[in-house]
Amino acid sequence: MNRARPVAWDATALVLAALAIATPSSAVWIGLAIALLATLGLGHGAYDLELASGNRRRFVATYLATSAIVLVVWWVWPALALVSFLAVSAWHFGQADLAHLPAHPGRRLLQASRGVLFVGLPLALHADDAVPILDALGVTLALPSAVTRAVAVGVVLQHAALFAVIVPQRQHARELFALTPALVLLTGLPLLPGFVLAFSLNHAAAHVHALRLRDRPRSAHLRAAALWLCALLGTLLAGWLLLDGDVPARWWALAFAALSALTFPHMAVVHRWHALRVRCEPPA
Repeated sequence: MNRARPVAWDATALVLAALAIATPSSAVWIGLAIALLATLGLGHGAYDLELASGNRRRFVATYLATSAIVLVVWWVWPALALVSFLAVSAWHFGQADLAHLPAHPGRRLLQASRGVLFVGLPLALHADDAVPILDALGVTLALPSAVTRAVAVGVVLQHAALFAVIVPQRQHARELFALTPALVLLTGLPLLPGFVLAFSLNHAAAHVHALRLRDRPRSAHLRAAALWLCALLGTLLAGWLLLDGDVPARWWALAFAALSALTFPHMAVVHRWHALRVRCEPPA
């Protein structure tokens, strides 16, 4: 079992979340989102090569091939690409964010529930923000506001019920405190900056913390730093373009598809890593 993040980190995340929703300037939201995505967001994926086992050249080739296949699916069948990406992302978020909980027969169900909350809540609350991007991706989705509100309430209630039953009572307060910054950002900001900030301060931070608990040689950190720097340069370029005036929805759509192509293989690597760790856990 891994230790949860320090309380000080989640307190800092909550302060940043409060500051983000307190300002009416969208440039502040987007700028902060890009800064955290460029550091924590990209940093948490830079260690994928270190988490893999076996032949590294084969790993890199498989990683890149998976990304290419994802881009092809986006081009040929965007609806399938979107549904697959959201489903896999939901599992990835839940599995990684709750990996520190003690072994429990219902932990996988709770992890899936957390992912549904993390993905479903912002889409339901900010459906108007999502529609232009989905249209640009080639996916048409128009739901009545009553339906989206019901979905938002549903994803919260299902997670609250499972949380109350599966999380040990002594950990309720700590886990709720850790989740609060993400909920504030997902509900209080527009779709994209809110999700990126929640992703960076919650999910990416949890992954980086788990990586810190592993002893890695200096060479591993140097390799990860090199990968992070390459990704950072690309992110800075994308951030400059997206901050330059009124951004067309198709640009966000292109960024979304490219991001999913990079994150699909990352999620596969992290899934295997967490699955191997779970097998080594003693029963609760």
